Amino acid sequence: MQTFRKIDDAQGDMVVDFLCKYIYPQIYDTAAIKNTAYDTQIKGIDIILPDGNHDVKAQLKQYINNPTPTFSLEIIGKSINYPGWFINPQSLTDFYDLVWINDADITGFGFDARLISLDGIHDLEVAVVPKKRLYTYFSQMGISSRELLDTARSMRQLGIKETYVKQFKLVQSINYAEQPVNLILRKNIHIELSKFYIRYNNGILTVDE
Repeated sequence: MQTFRKIDDAQGDMVVDFLCKYIYPQIYDTAAIKNTAYDTQIKGIDIILPDGNHDVKAQLKQYINNPTPTFSLEIIGKSINYPGWFINPQSLTDFYDLVWINDADITGFGFDARLISLDGIHDLEVAVVPKKRLYTYFSQMGISSRELLDTARSMRQLGIKETYVKQFKLVQSINYAEQPVNLILRKNIHIELSKFYIRYNNGILTVDE
């Protein structure tokens, strides 16, 4: 196992730049402000827009050009005492901007696949999901952040790779040194909960509200 954090950060930063250049100025009719302050980046602010703070999450690596019909929500990160970004009480995020990349120029294959440049991204989808709507969704299902956190911690301590909280699967990602535990939620649910569902194809932008 190894950590790919620096590469992942650079790849994620490229997606943020793409959204700031090609997507959000057309939707919000104003310049998107990319946050470069580390102390607030780590609290879940990538882009500042008129409606609040946006945290950009993209399916990268082997999922570029082959995205899954889901999007993972991180419950614990690098240790059992480190809440993941979805339930981190220090988070300042208002919206999760979830990105599926359908067509882009890449180098490498599989887990080593990398975006070449932001202008090499040709087709993607974005669900701009309010964090509060996600919390409300799970609350209505009778699932609390505490239950998710306790389950994820037990998985890490007992070496459990997969389990369920009600109908929702939790998975421990063993390919990463941090071995995060993620909750898997279907793409269509993210889209249903989103404020904007955005499709970009070779310069053509479609937005559903």
